[in-house]
This record gives sequence, structure tokens and C-alpha cells, in this order.
Amino acid sequence: SVDVTAEDFEEYFRQKGAKGMLGTGEAFVAAQQKYGINAVYIMAHAAWESGWGKSWIAKNKKNLFGYGAYDRSPAKSAWTFETYTDGVDIVMSKVKQDYLTAGGKYWSGAPTLRGMNKSYATDKNWQFGITSIMNGYRDFDRKQVHEGKDSEDLKAVVKASSVDDLLWV
Repeated sequence: SVDVTAEDFEEYFRQKGAKGMLGTGEAFVAAQQKYGINAVYIMAHAAWESGWGKSWIAKNKKNLFGYGAYDRSPAKSAWTFETYTDGVDIVMSKVKQDYLTAGGKYWSGAPTLRGMNKSYATDKNWQFGITSIMNGYRDFDRKQVHEGKDSEDLKAVVKASSVDDLLWV
């Protein structure tokens, strides 16, 4: 698994001024442990979809991923959750089952951002936006957590994120 802590995420959000993401780090780490999905990807997906926690859907529906939002009626169709933690847990359960598991409803042959982009988002740049945020986190991690050196597992995961290698832990 990717060696990242909730505290690392919270510090990253503070440094970015991403107030809407504060308090979510533990949910990303918990989802990694529960579902075997890379926590940095989970955080980046949430940040990309929610505008760093600023979107109406994120604030009013506790839905950081825009899950269930259709282009024609995003506010109405997006799923609503009791808490951000519930949202992360439920959405990552669905992502694992439907997108990242062979035979899943939206499985496209590989558990990658490229594969997910075929069915998850109509925006063809979705995968690159998430990769960009992952790279931003990698830069923070290198400077703040590992004294200027790359965490090898994080480096490998970010590098693989937009190609057909495995993204997931």
C-alpha cells in the first residue's frame, strides 16, 4: 500500500488552502486499507471532482466524487451521503466493484485511470486532471515527508497512473 497518513493529507490540504478537504484524510487512508485502492488516487479523485471540496455537490451532498451526477442534472442526480467518510467508503466500494474488478459493470480491461475514464466521466481529460493532482501530492510528499527524496512506492504509483500499468495498491 502507499505509505501515506491522514496527517500527511491534512497538512497538504492546509498548505494548499483547500479548506473544503480538511478532515477527509482519514477517510482516504481507511478506504485504501479496506478496498486496496491507492489513497493518493482517492484523494486526487475527490479533489478533482469537487474542486478541492468547494463544489455544491461536495458541500450539500457530502459527495466529493460527484458520484451519480449526470451532465444533464448533476445537482439532482448526484448521490447524497450523511458524512464525507460515508461518501468515500460507499463510492470506493462501488469503484472497486464496478470499475476496478474484472467482470465489473464498467470494467474496461485494466484497473487504471485510462480504463475508468471510458465510463466514469465524459471529460476525456479526467484522467490527466487526477494524475496532475497526484503529481502535486508527490511533490509535497518528497519535500515535506521524505526530506527531498521520492517515496519509491508513491513515485511508481504516480508514474503508472495514466498508462495501462496498475494504479491500485
